[in-house]
Amino acid sequence: VFPEPLRDAGVLEPVERRIAGGRFGSFYLFGSASSRRAAFQSLVRRTVGAGGRVLYLFPEVAPTEELAVGFKGAYGRTAVVFHGRMTENQKEEAWRVLKSGRAALVAGTRSALFLETGPLRLIVVDDEQEESYFQAESPSYDARRGAWLRAKSEGAVVVFGSSRPTVEAFTEARRQGTLIELETEPPRAGVTLVDHPREIPLVSRDLERKLRANLEKGEAAILFLNRRGYASQLACSSCGRVPRCPRCDIPLVFHKAEYRLVCHYCGHSEDVRKACAGCGGEVVLKRGAGTQAVEEELGRLFPKVRVGRFDADTAGRPGERETLLADFIKGRIPLLVGTQLLVHQPGVPRVKLVGILQPESLLGFSDYRAGQKTFEAVAAMLDFRRDEPDAEAVIQTAAPAHFSIAAAAAGDYRAFYDREVEFRRVLDYPPFTALAEVLIQGRDVRTLGAKSRELRALFQKRAPGLEVLGPAFASVARVRDVSRVQFILKAAERETIDRALRESLPKIRLKKSIVFSYSPFREA
Repeated sequence: VFPEPLRDAGVLEPVERRIAGGRFGSFYLFGSASSRRAAFQSLVRRTVGAGGRVLYLFPEVAPTEELAVGFKGAYGRTAVVFHGRMTENQKEEAWRVLKSGRAALVAGTRSALFLETGPLRLIVVDDEQEESYFQAESPSYDARRGAWLRAKSEGAVVVFGSSRPTVEAFTEARRQGTLIELETEPPRAGVTLVDHPREIPLVSRDLERKLRANLEKGEAAILFLNRRGYASQLACSSCGRVPRCPRCDIPLVFHKAEYRLVCHYCGHSEDVRKACAGCGGEVVLKRGAGTQAVEEELGRLFPKVRVGRFDADTAGRPGERETLLADFIKGRIPLLVGTQLLVHQPGVPRVKLVGILQPESLLGFSDYRAGQKTFEAVAAMLDFRRDEPDAEAVIQTAAPAHFSIAAAAAGDYRAFYDREVEFRRVLDYPPFTALAEVLIQGRDVRTLGAKSRELRALFQKRAPGLEVLGPAFASVARVRDVSRVQFILKAAERETIDRALRESLPKIRLKKSIVFSYSPFREA
């Protein structure tokens, strides 16, 4: 389970000195998964051997369970594993060990940050770039920031790690001189970028040809498309009206298997009407194929081959997730179509051929981190390709020259970072400024409007130097009959935003809620 020992253990000396001295420190390990795990294991062994306690955080359950076997073997009952999929009995046993004071090593997902472990000497946060560390629902928090704060308060050392760091974290580590570079993955080969500007055909000739050859060899393949359903929209051919959710301010998505329109926010569904409710014109498919459409197209191209689909619709049905993955693992399903949900599933085998369809759709989100999210998504999907010379991947995209897609295809984080950080510098986005989003929610739009104007005045009064963008309706303005208004707060220093939030939010009373989130990883 554990990797080979680190080749150059000397690079960890600054970290080891801080741990031994019982002084707070923050470091970032940049390198391949195997080199990071070797480094982390060395630090854990030294810390536990010297009588210290360690908290080891992962973004997902799968790697936590994977390393739990090795931890238990190495540290016995002094190793505690904690995550959301544990049974109540398992959690009670973990709490008993923690309460007894015997726990030397605690490994878990973000919620493990709040366990009463006693004073820590080392906190490890692996795969720092993963958004799973952020919890949007109440209580909202970012475990990466929380790990840094806990380490500082307890005089511990926190070590982050990734082969694809967030731009904010990588820049901060370079600025602080705390970046430790390990062995990185070699450049990717065997990845084909297919310029596919149109959505039809769903599967390009290049990808179809490679799929056919792969199947003839008896090999399985995975195709990723980060859009579930059959088509993203239906629309009237006469007036252009798009059916929308009555409870949320978003278009309904067409699901052909159920032949219904579905809201992906609240779950509302309704029958498909052949005539437009507005003008009586014909309703037709508009654009944006989803996983159901790709599944259907693969069935047409390869009628004798079983095709599986893994998305929120199929994986959400009791027992279907396990059955589907088991059939794929056993070779009963040679072709599997999935969304990003598949990326975080434990035990999915690597394959000879990976196809990625329309990754440029991620670039269209109203988020300054769209480039980073696209790079990370494509790179994570490419990780499902086997590490073999003849393994292949096809990225079918309308934007093959975009630096986030091209750099992910080449496995070149530095190329991505250089372009992305310059983009952020020019537009004054983090890490060159502090940024926070404040979302206020309520059922009564008039009350929400009045409260949002009141909040804006408070922000401007309490924090000179704060740039307030908004109030404005959020990109999804209504969810489950609750309206949403957002602010973007921007300042040269985080303390300016902290002061504005601290002195303004307690003065606003709402029946619903106020949610705020920072740009990730700002240490000051």
